[in-house]
Amino acid sequence: MLGTVVGAWKIEERLGEGGMGTVYAARHTVMGRRGAVKVLKAEMTRQPDTVQRFFNEARAAAAIESPGIVDVFDMGQTADGTAYLVMELLEGESLAARLRRTRAQSPETAARLARQIAGALAAAHERGIVHRDLKPDNIFLVPDAETTAGERVKLLDFGIAKLHGELAADAPITHTGALFGTPVYMAPEQCKGGVAVDHRADLYALGCILYQMLCGRVPFLAAGLGELLSMHMFDLPAAPRTIAPSVPESLEGITLCLLEKEPDRRFASARALCNALDAALGRPLGATAPGASQAVAMPAMATGGGSTEPVIRTDPGLPTDPTISAGGSLRPVPTTLGGASGEARGATAPTRAPGGRRLWPWLAGGALVAGGAAVVIVLALGGGGAGGANAAGGGGGAGATSGAPIDAAVLTTPTFGLDFLAGYERASGSKMTAYQSSGAWASAAADFEQAASQPGAPMRWTSAAVTCRGFAAVHADDLTKGRALFEEAIGADATWPIPHLGLSGALSGLGEVEPAIAAAHAAQRLAPSWWMTVAAEARVHRRARAYDRAIEQYRRALLVAPDEPILLAELALVYHATRLDTEAERYARDALAKDPDMVAVHLMLAERALEQKQGEEALAAANRVVALEPQSATGLLARADALLMLGQKGEAKEVYAQLVALVERTNDKTVEARRVDDIRAALARGKLPLGRGERERHGAPSRRSGSSSRRSDSLSNDPLNGLDL
Repeated sequence: MLGTVVGAWKIEERLGEGGMGTVYAARHTVMGRRGAVKVLKAEMTRQPDTVQRFFNEARAAAAIESPGIVDVFDMGQTADGTAYLVMELLEGESLAARLRRTRAQSPETAARLARQIAGALAAAHERGIVHRDLKPDNIFLVPDAETTAGERVKLLDFGIAKLHGELAADAPITHTGALFGTPVYMAPEQCKGGVAVDHRADLYALGCILYQMLCGRVPFLAAGLGELLSMHMFDLPAAPRTIAPSVPESLEGITLCLLEKEPDRRFASARALCNALDAALGRPLGATAPGASQAVAMPAMATGGGSTEPVIRTDPGLPTDPTISAGGSLRPVPTTLGGASGEARGATAPTRAPGGRRLWPWLAGGALVAGGAAVVIVLALGGGGAGGANAAGGGGGAGATSGAPIDAAVLTTPTFGLDFLAGYERASGSKMTAYQSSGAWASAAADFEQAASQPGAPMRWTSAAVTCRGFAAVHADDLTKGRALFEEAIGADATWPIPHLGLSGALSGLGEVEPAIAAAHAAQRLAPSWWMTVAAEARVHRRARAYDRAIEQYRRALLVAPDEPILLAELALVYHATRLDTEAERYARDALAKDPDMVAVHLMLAERALEQKQGEEALAAANRVVALEPQSATGLLARADALLMLGQKGEAKEVYAQLVALVERTNDKTVEARRVDDIRAALARGKLPLGRGERERHGAPSRRSGSSSRRSDSLSNDPLNGLDL
């Protein structure tokens, strides 16, 4: 395109290329002003939602009108329909490039940069704009003699920003459950998918960035995407002062407050954060740093989602999301497939399952493909790129193949999808929660679909795309659709155990016991040492209430994985359902000894304590459930019942009301509808609902004849007298 005119801008120099487009330096044909032109790829231009998201960036940046936000001068489409944006041409470096070069910053520098970022976020949030993909690649540091520190922060890439009010009128529709963001910096509520995300997700991302600036590493390091999402949702980061003792206590407190799991426990607003940082920097509360009143920066998406910085001329081949290797050097977040292919270049060795199986061959379809940057519209994990992720939002993958006639040098690998499925194989205990999101599976499917559309792509990627769609359907409670998708995936590749496993769960949920067992057997024949395939038949029997056969199969699965918390927990639930509560409690305690965050086990213990009229024990267990999963309807019900049992009527009434509000807001079906209706009716009359003891005395069904659950493929759905685990 060199020498051509786009709008009123003549293209002079190519700056970089990524998954969605190319960035050029350009000059205005009349005024002579220089700018950066981002041009959307032709195939992307044919996708209306993608074009709208592309223009979303311009609309959002223009609406904020802050010196801390990159200026967007113009946008439009050429005569042939090619979409483009024109932005200011920035000279300097990204925060990502600086951190690769210097690792940690001094506490004062980190606080100063965080203060500028917070100021720009405040300007965006006050215009109803949530960035949703804040990371160091989207924070650009521009020399500016008018600022105290001699540089100004610029916030880039609002391509996946969430708009509100009049700004949202023409924005593309966001599908419920879809994930947006870059996993290394993603808030717990973003990781869950389908959960409302507001401005406090940006504050969490800024907490990750501030932590990285102070400590020289991000808060959470993981070998796979599923594990990383789970760590954001459940694990506590190491205190910054344990890594960098020079960090002041005040700055450590600010950082950990930003990294709180629950949004309500973070700073209420970016302005409140500005005040806290001003205090930490020794300024009066509410004061503005000279020259940095609104200067801020944020991160961009390492997906093909258009995270294109206007100009970055340095480090063109470095990875997007740096973490720290065991030896202290910077490297990209490791992926299962990338690790396998990276043995020749000194990368992490392929992850192995407990039994020694390599995990990546299932996912790569027999081809050894080097991991590059995933090109995904919805979400991706950063990787390297031939053009540099800093240049144009993601870069393409490069690598070699073995055993297949594929030119991998031109293939973009589905890094996010591959990591996601590898993590699914490794997931254990409460970490499996990361795989109960319909949106997460849909994002993995989108990654595989885009990669599979490339000429010469392995057939396994096509099967994986359909399989992930099947799990997305199942977790959205569309079992019939899930069944059809799993059958389609098996038709494309019958040698892969995961779609057989999914089919077994879908058939079981539809009440087709024998076909479900047959599918479970097929999965087990393909992967006899994977505990999930061995446990598949047990889950079918448990769903069919054939508890004796379920116990037999669970015991068999424990021979394969004796320390797996999920197996111990599910066996405890089966024993509880058969009135063998001594055995139930033994296995429950064993499960919690392996993983204290097993929500279903705490809920079962709350149920058990309620049955025995042990109010204090029931309340303690229910409180643990709600602490681990605040949006658990069954946890709220158990807590309310326990409070009522203890005579704390006022608080019990409040929790019952919270339960009803949650069910109405989310359409949650884990508590039987009749129980919710009874509670709603009682509250409408200004009375308390019947508690556990009163319900049983009035003839309500006991847990031994409980309601049917939605599905049997997860611990969170096992019916116990209205407490649907």
